[in-house]
Amino acid sequence: MTPFLSGGGYSSEARSYILVLNENMKRDKFKLSIEQHDDLESLEVNETIVICHSKPGAWYPPLFQTMPCPPTGYKNLNFVIGRTMFETDRVNAEHVKRCYRMDCVWVPTDFRVSTFVKSSRKKDSDSKTEFVFLSVFKWEYRKGWDVLLKAYLKEFSRIHGIASICVIDTHIAQVDLPIMYKAAHAFVLPSRGEVWLKHLVEAMSMSLKVITTNWSGPTEYLTEENSYPLPVDRMS
Repeated sequence: MTPFLSGGGYSSEARSYILVLNENMKRDKFKLSIEQHDDLESLEVNETIVICHSKPGAWYPPLFQTMPCPPTGYKNLNFVIGRTMFETDRVNAEHVKRCYRMDCVWVPTDFRVSTFVKSSRKKDSDSKTEFVFLSVFKWEYRKGWDVLLKAYLKEFSRIHGIASICVIDTHIAQVDLPIMYKAAHAFVLPSRGEVWLKHLVEAMSMSLKVITTNWSGPTEYLTEENSYPLPVDRMS
C-alpha cells in the first residue's frame, strides 16, 4: 500500500519495487496486490489518443479561427499525433513551434521528412544561444522555489532585461523525462530539505550540471567535483 498515483517520490520508488517484486513473485508463486494509500490522487489517467490530421496552423493554439486540435489543449491526453504535410521546402517558425508540442509528427514522404527535420534543426540551433536551467519540484515551501525564482530573476533580468520563465504545469510521463532533461543545460533546486532528491539524480544520469543545497539527503552523493553544492548560511 503506497501513494501510487500521487506523483511524488514514494510513488515512483514504489513502482520500481513493484516491477521487481512482480517478477520474483510469479516465479515463487506468490500473489501481489497493490492499493492506493495515503496521499490523494493527483494524476488523472486517461487513455485518449488524438490524431490531428490537418496543417500545423490548426493545431493548439490555432493560428486562425478554427476548432483547435487537440480540442482541450494537451491536458489529460495519453498521446497526441500530428498528421500533416506542407508544400514548400521548409516549415515556418509558428508551425515548427506547434510540431514541438506534439508527441510525434507523421508526414507522407521522405521529402517531407527532410523539410520538417531541416526546419526543426534550425529552431534547435537558434535556441542553443540560450542557456536553459531546469527545475522539477512540487509547489511547496520546502522545495525552495521562492529562493530559486528570486535569485534567477535578480541575476538574469539584470543581464537580459526580462529573464524568461516557462512553467510546465501538466503531468509528464516517466518515459518522457529523458527528453526534458536533454533539452536543458543544468538542473537547479535550492531545496530546504530532501531525503534523496530523485530528480537531481536523474539529471546527473543525463550528464547535466547540477546546483542544489549542500545539506540533507543529497550530501550522500554530492561533491565539489560532480556538482555545484550551495552552502547553507543558517538553519531555521
